[in-house]
Amino acid sequence: MGICVGCGSETAAAPKFCANCGRPVVPPPPTTPPTAPPPSPPTPSTPSVDLRRLVVGNWLGAGLCALAVLLATGTVSGLMAVIAKPADFGVDNTLTLATVIAAGAFGADLVFDTETEGVESAFSYGMYPLTVTVIALVIAVLVFRRVVRRYDSPYVAFGDAARSALIFGLGLMVPTLIFRSDNDKTGRGWGRALSEDEFGAAEFSSQAAAAFFLGFLILFTVLALVVVLRSDWRHEGFRRIQGWVVAPLYGHATTFVLLPFAGLLGFLLLGFGESSVTDNDPTGDDRQALLTLVFGLLASGGLWVMSLGAGASVGSSTEATGEADEAEWYHLWGQVTDDEPGLWAAPVIMLVVLGASAWVVLRKSPPGRAMWGLFAWVGSLLIFIPLLVRLSGAHFAGEVSVLGEEYELELFFGAHGVQTTFYLTGIALLVALALAAMTGNLDLTKLRNDVGAALRSIQASPGQTPAAGPPTPTGPPPTGPPPPYPPPGAGRSDT
Repeated sequence: MGICVGCGSETAAAPKFCANCGRPVVPPPPTTPPTAPPPSPPTPSTPSVDLRRLVVGNWLGAGLCALAVLLATGTVSGLMAVIAKPADFGVDNTLTLATVIAAGAFGADLVFDTETEGVESAFSYGMYPLTVTVIALVIAVLVFRRVVRRYDSPYVAFGDAARSALIFGLGLMVPTLIFRSDNDKTGRGWGRALSEDEFGAAEFSSQAAAAFFLGFLILFTVLALVVVLRSDWRHEGFRRIQGWVVAPLYGHATTFVLLPFAGLLGFLLLGFGESSVTDNDPTGDDRQALLTLVFGLLASGGLWVMSLGAGASVGSSTEATGEADEAEWYHLWGQVTDDEPGLWAAPVIMLVVLGASAWVVLRKSPPGRAMWGLFAWVGSLLIFIPLLVRLSGAHFAGEVSVLGEEYELELFFGAHGVQTTFYLTGIALLVALALAAMTGNLDLTKLRNDVGAALRSIQASPGQTPAAGPPTPTGPPPTGPPPPYPPPGAGRSDT
C-alpha cells in the first residue's frame, strides 16, 4: 500500500507514481503500538469494616422488647416494695427499695457504707429475687419471638438480641444512679432497724455497673437462646447446630420455669410443721415483708427443695478474719424433717421436675436421636446446675475498719454446690434411662448384653492358670505326601 504525496489517496499496490494525479507515491510511515504505562507500586490492602452493619437494625423492635422487660421488672419490683415497706418508710426509701429489687433480679448487689464513732464499714449483699427474674425473662421471650417472627436470617436476630439487651442494661442502670437512700425516715417495723439511731448514718444503693453489665449479659443470653431454639430457619449449617443443642436447652428451660412452682409447693409444705416464723408471731408490717420475701424467693426455694429431695444439703458457710471457718449444712433427714415433716415430699417434687424436663427433651429430640438428646441433657446439667446454685444462693461480704485494724467477713447461704450438682445429675441420668425404656427408645436386653460384654472384655484373672491347648509341634515340618485318612472304625476295639 502507498500514499500519494500530492492528493493523499491510498493505492493497493506500491507504484512509483499516482494513477490520479501522476505524482510520486511514498510508503506510509510505520506505526508503533502504544506503550503501556509503567505499573504502579502495589499498595497494601487493609480489611474494611462495615460499621453501618453494626449500627443499622431494628432498633424500634429491640426497644419494644427492652421496654417490655423493664416494665415487667419495674412493676413487680414496685409492687413488692410497696407491700413490704413499713409505715412512714418515705417515698425515697420506697423507690430505692424497688430499685434494689429490680437490679437485684439481674445480679446487682445491694451496697451500703456506714461511719459511726470512728468505725467505717462497707458491705454488699446479693441475692436474686429469682421469681422476678423468671417473670421478666418469660415476658422477654414472648415479646422477642414476635419481634423476630418474620426474620429469615438468625444472624440478624442475634443483632436485635444485642440491641435489646443494650437498651435494657442502660434502662436498668439509670434508676440505680438516681435512687439512693440515706436511711432517714425509715418508719417503724423492720425499717426501724435501719434508722440512724439503730444503725448509724448509712447510704444504701445498688451497684450501677453490675446492673448494666449483668442486665445486658443475662438478657442477651436468653434472647440468643430464643434464636437458637427457633425451628424454621433456612440456613442449613445453623439447622445442623440446632440438631445438637435444641433438645437439651428445652429441658433446661423447663426446669427453670418450674422452679417457682416447686418453691411454692415447698413453702406450702412448711405449714405442716412448727416453723420459727409462726412461733415469733410477726406483726402486720413484718408479716407483709416476710410474704414479699417469700414471693421473691419462690424460684430459689424451688432449687433448695430439689436439692433436699436429691439428698444434698442446704445451709451456710462463713469466713471471717481471725476466726475459724464455720459451716452449717442440713440434710433432709435430720433437723429439717424434724421441724418440718411436710418436706418429706421433697423427693417427689424433685422427681416431677426432672421427669417433666426429661420428657420435654425426649419430645424435642430429632427422630432416631432420643438417646443422644437425653444424654446431652444429663451431661450439660454439670454446667446448668452450678449456675442455678449461684442464682439461688445469697452472698454477703463486708469490710470493717476499727482503729486501723481491718476485718473481713464473707457468708454464703443456699444449696451445697458440689453435692447438688452431682446428686441431681446422677438422679437425672436414672430418670432419663427409665423414661427412655418406658417409651421404647432403650432396649434393656441389648443394653444388658452390651454392658456384660464390655465388663468381660476388661476382666483379667492374673492368678488363674490358662487352660492347656493342643501341643505345639516342634522340629522341622514333615516332608512327603500326607498320610492316608484312617478308615472308619480304625482304632476302635470290640473288646
